[in-house]
Amino acid sequence: MAVKHLHFEYDPQMDIVKYANERISFNIKRYRAKSQMCRDTYLYTNLTGIILSAAVPIFINLDLCKLYPTIISFLVVALVTFEKVFHFRDRWKNYQTTEEALRREQYLAETNSAHYSKLSNEDKFNLLVATVESIIQKERESTIVVRSAELKTDKK
Repeated sequence: MAVKHLHFEYDPQMDIVKYANERISFNIKRYRAKSQMCRDTYLYTNLTGIILSAAVPIFINLDLCKLYPTIISFLVVALVTFEKVFHFRDRWKNYQTTEEALRREQYLAETNSAHYSKLSNEDKFNLLVATVESIIQKERESTIVVRSAELKTDKK
C-alpha cells in the first residue's frame, strides 16, 4: 500500500482537528507504509540470504555440480550488497520512530496532556504544529543521511 505524498495546503482558519486529520494522520499512515515496506524487504532479503547461505555446504557435499553453490553464493552476496546499499533496516527504524513520535504528539495534544495541559487553544495549536513539523524535518534529515550513504556506497 503506497501512500503518495499529499500536497499540504495551509489554511489560516485551520484548527487542531483539521491539522490532525490532514497533516498528522496522513503522515502517520505514510510512515507506517514506508516502515512496513522497509521492514518486509529487510526481513525477506536477510531470511533468504540465511537460507541460501545454509544451502551452499549442502550443495557442495552433494557433489552434483559446482555451478549450484556458485550461483547460490552469488545470490547471497547480491542480497547482502542490496541491504548495504539501500539500508532497509535503518530506514525501517527511522520511519517507525517517526510514526510513533507523530502518534504520541497527536495523543498528547488531543488529551491535553503533558506540555499541552495548561495552554490556550491557540498556543496548543502552535506548539503542536511546531513539534510535528520538527519531527517530520528530523525524519527528512535522517533520510538524507541514509540516502547519502547509499550514494557513497554506489560510487565505490
